Amino acid sequence: MENIMENTTLMDIFKRRSIRKFQAKEVPKEVITVLLYAAMNAPSACNQRCWHFVVIRDQEIKDKLSQIHGGYHTIKNAPVSILVCGEPKAATLPSFWEHDCAAASENILIAAQSLGLGGVWQGANPAEPEQLDMVSDFVRLPVGIKPFAILSIGYPAETGNVKDKFDPNKIHFDYQW
Repeated sequence: MENIMENTTLMDIFKRRSIRKFQAKEVPKEVITVLLYAAMNAPSACNQRCWHFVVIRDQEIKDKLSQIHGGYHTIKNAPVSILVCGEPKAATLPSFWEHDCAAASENILIAAQSLGLGGVWQGANPAEPEQLDMVSDFVRLPVGIKPFAILSIGYPAETGNVKDKFDPNKIHFDYQW
């Protein structure tokens, strides 16, 4: 078990933390492309891949988005943010587009960790449609494209404590609870 747990990829997953403070250091376009490559290699229901990604680097856009959506406050200080969006009507299984976007988002965050970056996932709450409409309008999303989450990414200016989150009480085999 120890040899398995020391696998580099697994260690990136175990060390990943939500980072909210970033160095004032630009993330190169090539690195952003690698993050998006990782996103588009995520699992997708029926391979529908109905996701879209808006890369946001302009400070004025980040400032305005953080005003429009209070939950997006971290993007002001991140060198780059990626707005993960879905296109439900293009999906073979329309009720699964959010699952696909979640898998893509997690792939971005794990890839960021493996590249020495940090990031935080800030969700788009479907219970706040007016706020989501304002985000959609501001970033000029085409009709039918819906915001799912925004990921703030950069070189960490803080370190999170590595915590062992494994809880055997959450594991159930077959019918045993």
